[in-house]
Amino acid sequence: PQFPPGSRRHVYRPSAFGFPKEADQEHEIVVEAEVRLKGFLIRDPRGDDQTTPTVIYFQGNAGNIGHRLPLLARLAEEVVCHYVLISYRGYGHSGGQPDEA
Repeated sequence: PQFPPGSRRHVYRPSAFGFPKEADQEHEIVVEAEVRLKGFLIRDPRGDDQTTPTVIYFQGNAGNIGHRLPLLARLAEEVVCHYVLISYRGYGHSGGQPDEA
């Protein structure tokens, strides 16, 4: 969660990669033990909320969800989907500590 350095403090915002500014708002999901997982909801303006699929995207095991935004920006050019991006516990701005369990 600490690689690259600063990954717990700085999370790139979706608008930095061409997504609408309203996608920059962090959302949170409260899981057990009151741990708050942080993430972004990115709605594709070409779609609608009734029939457009939603991709739930979890990051890899280093960095934070902001590091994956260039990949999602490229995918969004080709595929009409809404995206929910979530950082694991202890990564990015999400609370808690990562563990193998």
